[in-house]
Amino acid sequence: MQMPSIRCWVGASIKSVLAAVLFTSITVHAEDGRKEGDRPIVKLQSGRIQGFIENEAAKFLGVPYAKPPVGALRWAEPVAMDPWEGVRDATREGNICPQSNELGTDSLFKADEDCLYLNIFAPRRGRGHPVLLWLHGGGAVGHGNGLDGSALAREQGIVVVAMNFRIGALGRLIHPALNGGGATALYELRDQQFALQWIRDNIASFGGDANNVTLAGHSAGGADVHTHLISPLAKGLFHRAIFESGTSAYFNRLTSLSDAEERGRSFAVAAGCPDQTASCLRKLPVSTILKAQGSFAGSCCFTLPINDGHIVSSTVHDAVRSGQFNRVPILDVTTRDEYRWFAALSEIKTGHVMTAQEYPASIQAAFGADAPAVLAAYPLGDFDSPGGALGTARGDYIHSCQARSFDVDASKFVPVYAVEFSDRNSPQDMLPPVSFPYLASHGHDLGYLFPGSKRRAALPPMPLNADQEVLARRMRQLWGHFITTGSLPPEMPRVTKNQIAVVSLDIPEIRVVDDFRVAHKCDLWDSLRKWSAVQ
Repeated sequence: MQMPSIRCWVGASIKSVLAAVLFTSITVHAEDGRKEGDRPIVKLQSGRIQGFIENEAAKFLGVPYAKPPVGALRWAEPVAMDPWEGVRDATREGNICPQSNELGTDSLFKADEDCLYLNIFAPRRGRGHPVLLWLHGGGAVGHGNGLDGSALAREQGIVVVAMNFRIGALGRLIHPALNGGGATALYELRDQQFALQWIRDNIASFGGDANNVTLAGHSAGGADVHTHLISPLAKGLFHRAIFESGTSAYFNRLTSLSDAEERGRSFAVAAGCPDQTASCLRKLPVSTILKAQGSFAGSCCFTLPINDGHIVSSTVHDAVRSGQFNRVPILDVTTRDEYRWFAALSEIKTGHVMTAQEYPASIQAAFGADAPAVLAAYPLGDFDSPGGALGTARGDYIHSCQARSFDVDASKFVPVYAVEFSDRNSPQDMLPPVSFPYLASHGHDLGYLFPGSKRRAALPPMPLNADQEVLARRMRQLWGHFITTGSLPPEMPRVTKNQIAVVSLDIPEIRVVDDFRVAHKCDLWDSLRKWSAVQ
């Protein structure tokens, strides 16, 4: 059943909320008394930086939020920058963190361990703007470089902060010689919390409100937001949360610190440090670390969360169901066809196109004893291709229905809004064409939210058409409303135990639907209850 359409939801409420933010006379670059059009200078706790104006937004790129994590600071918690003299240039992005280049994603940017930098996009006028901290996806790949927050800054009066943080083995290795009994483990999460502290202490210089910070992340970055939601060390550092395709680990088990340390010992041997010393590990060439993380079984992303006894001590599932989490309003975003992107990636990597005859065996490999039930619910004749069918089943299992289970559980304690990106003609420029259409797949919504972002692969650009541009503007208005107020417009209901209403972002109109669970066969997946096996 489809609920009434929402044709013109941007009314007086959102306009009045944003008016005070957008139309004031104070400029972000007033510190030196410079006029509009000049390069803005702001003062941080560590020193002054100078950015530039572009696309009607003030940009500050390559802003360091911690010392380079090199030498003795490799696999150590982040440390504040020493103050500098003069004015530091902030017109070029900093390095991205070391990673593999399996998708060509880092070919546009230099990778180096000296990578703890922020890119900041601020409205040109006003103070007290809401703040968005963006955590990129990838786990062992990805970065905040190239993301352009100008549109959200310009249109919605939001200070957008995109960050780089340690990833892969450099961000997630747990080893007894390094982690100080757990107190300094989970460096990826430590970097993110340190950036939240930096925002608390410095964001007013960019016109931002440190008391209105939204923590948002895509994919693995969204899973990190989940972890901060249950981490006592993040309490009070953010005030809303957005998950972009990031709820796929809701039912995962918690890895014990001892198991993580044992895996770290095995990694040390594989990397060439059989003596298990911090000295040896910190002297390893980065190339050796990347090679070891790619070849060492089960260690590509050093899957979080880990019970380090300090940052994390519970599963997300247990914490949310018991209400023992940082209670903030939540916007949970999924895409209609999440897993087709991953199915396509598998086809690209292997060079093999699944046949109709191979489909049952692929379902068997994915779902084991539950394969007959899955095959009955996802018959090949209902789909455009075997790869697309498998991608749909896995997407419903891993992403869509886990997200809705999380939403219902969290809605008992905080406002939760569920959104599904549904434009099945959406372009993507991360991967080449495969044997089936991508449709509205993983990450396709990001180009609508952050127009102008640099491509992350050497493929021809795929601009939005006129109808998609309209949808993109409406999406940015929705996100702006939530980031500013902690809610969606009144026409868009909250999730409750009895009403799992989902806002469908589609063309020709945004609409509210209540048949999400039926469309994604969530009753089947809930009955199987094999979530903890998801990797």
